[in-house]
Amino acid sequence: MAEQEPEKGQNVGILTLVGISAAYLCLPYVFFFLGWLRWQIGLPVIATFLLAVFAAVRRWRGYPADQALAVLPPYREEDTPLRRASFQSRILTVVTALGLLVVVTSLWGTGGYGPQDSDHPKHNALFKTLIEQNWPPFVQSDRGEFPLVFYVAYYLPASWVGKKLGWEVANHFLQAWSILGLSLSLIWFWTLTRRNSWVVPVIFFFFSGLDVFGAAILRFSANFHETGYFLPYVGDRIDWNALRWWNWQMRWWDMELARNYPNPIEQLFFVPHQAIAGWIATAILVTAGLASPALAATTWGVWCVLLLLWSPLVLVGLLPVLIWIIWNQLATQAKGFFGTVRQWMNWPHVLILPAFVVVALYYTARFGPLPFPGSPVARFGIGNPWLPWNVFLPRLALFFILEVGIIAAILLVSRPWESTSEARLAKLIFVWLAILPFFRFGACNDLVMRASVPGLFLLAAWSARTLSELRISRWKRLVLLGVLLIGATAPFSDLYAHFREALRKRRILEIPAAETVEPLWQLNLRASQLAEEGSHLLIRNFKGDEFFLQYIGSPETLFFRFLAKPQTRTLTFENRQMENPTPKIHP
Repeated sequence: MAEQEPEKGQNVGILTLVGISAAYLCLPYVFFFLGWLRWQIGLPVIATFLLAVFAAVRRWRGYPADQALAVLPPYREEDTPLRRASFQSRILTVVTALGLLVVVTSLWGTGGYGPQDSDHPKHNALFKTLIEQNWPPFVQSDRGEFPLVFYVAYYLPASWVGKKLGWEVANHFLQAWSILGLSLSLIWFWTLTRRNSWVVPVIFFFFSGLDVFGAAILRFSANFHETGYFLPYVGDRIDWNALRWWNWQMRWWDMELARNYPNPIEQLFFVPHQAIAGWIATAILVTAGLASPALAATTWGVWCVLLLLWSPLVLVGLLPVLIWIIWNQLATQAKGFFGTVRQWMNWPHVLILPAFVVVALYYTARFGPLPFPGSPVARFGIGNPWLPWNVFLPRLALFFILEVGIIAAILLVSRPWESTSEARLAKLIFVWLAILPFFRFGACNDLVMRASVPGLFLLAAWSARTLSELRISRWKRLVLLGVLLIGATAPFSDLYAHFREALRKRRILEIPAAETVEPLWQLNLRASQLAEEGSHLLIRNFKGDEFFLQYIGSPETLFFRFLAKPQTRTLTFENRQMENPTPKIHP
């Protein structure tokens, strides 16, 4: 079908949203290129990078968000117009979104706002390193100092503020920076659902698979194996103030399987530095793909590079979206494969290449020679190192059915998609979420947790659309609502636990004192000791110096030898402590 060129001036809202989102994603790159690269290299890279982003944003002119309905054939003719909600409905939706936004960002731990969860000590250590050390920063250890190599984009604007105004101001700025990103994510989610309903922000925050069912099945079966009874005697074993509801560790309900599809609250409490950018980039690419195959095909490389410094693992999760974009391009334009490849070689993609090369070389420093033993289990692999295949496959099937399969089946029956192209994307996402758990990478299998972020985000958007679409039969919506209400126990338990902790301390804001933030090497020693002494499956994966290896690279690589600024050491109190070859391990 020939692409229809819409009238100019129809898309002020979507163009503004794309522009602000692009600015949010690319600002950290400016700090990175100026702070890490020699100026002779950094300035040209910044110039071509900014030109590429500007060119990609400018291509959105003339392509409004609802252009998908004009370009691609809808399933039903009556679905073509966007639903117009009443004024009261719009107000209720906005109030619900703002209320949830305030509650979540007051409790999520970022910047010291709310109780900080188990991942925040390393976030604080990384943040403090970026503030105190000259860029590019080098991290101290008892075997020398090594360059910090990590997806640092989220922290860079606040770190620059911290260098000028100090630790506390930096934490306040990090909170504001994170709220801006979360607000953009919520607006993009709203755009993808294409519905004005209070259900949309609720699903955005509380979408989850049936973690509680998985926890119950395994807990009751284990109890029956041990005692002969399904129902355990709980008695005093329930700690109602515990961080995990009923102490069931719902986010890792099958610990031996070591697979986890995180819900939005969990992502915001533990990894906002990856989730926020992943949501924004996913929404931009999918919206572009629905608006016009040509728009998506000529800009996808820019959005992928913009995500690379934020989270390479979330970028891996965009693979089904990229396959869908190429599929649409081949299906709607009679240019053949080589003509399609030539279309990719446009100005935005050519101009973004230097930035891609620089960031890719930065990450390759992770694979240089390093004098630290790691954990073999943390390397890339297929299957499970602890379970035989005859046990692994049934457990994996249970994981997929509870986390994704039931919701996917309801969506396939309900068909909330507004075009054949969107239905094609949904099927690719379902397949991706089915095969992803076969793989593992990272001490806590970060590959599965982060590469699932785009797919789960889209699954949530289609679920919100289904619940708010009256044309879908009531029983289908009620079944989906019941499943999502049960699944919401997991994100709600995280939110509840943080609320209880804030209530116990009688404060919301508690920025950790800078001098109490332990450096990364000290945290590595603690993790290594716990791995040797503990029996927790995931903690055991941090034997050796696996924790430290997540944050450093080799200085003997191309990036740090030829592209990066020469090392200029900043000697802080922690640095002087690290010069001691046998640093103290606190109990």
